[in-house]
Amino acid sequence: MARVNLLLTGADANLAALRLTSPKDDNAVDKYRQVLVLDNDNAQANAGLNNVVERYIALADEASAAGDFDKAGAFLDRAAFVVPDAANLQLARAGLDEAQQQYVLDLKLKAAEAVKLAEIDNKAKETARAEREAKEREERV
Repeated sequence: MARVNLLLTGADANLAALRLTSPKDDNAVDKYRQVLVLDNDNAQANAGLNNVVERYIALADEASAAGDFDKAGAFLDRAAFVVPDAANLQLARAGLDEAQQQYVLDLKLKAAEAVKLAEIDNKAKETARAEREAKEREERV
């Protein structure tokens, strides 16, 4: 039991320090899994692995909000490595897909607005030039 407690303490410390899956042999996941080898029903170790998944999902959400969808996807991949069938992982992936789609839609809307503004600007310049030319013609007459 002393070994289990030591591993759990180390795993919790690694989790708090964001040493989730690295460095090798000194991270939260490795230590929680070592506990489960010694005590396969250890509730604290199972909860710890789920906490790691939650942390990766939170990191993915932060990356997604910053527009770094590749990084967000990588965090979700790491979460799947930890607990492949985590229920909240599917929801997180769906959220990431939705965020990416919204990002693309926003870019398209901004591009369309930019085109429209450029067209308005060009028309204004054409009108100003035509008015200037008309005024110059009037002055010559």
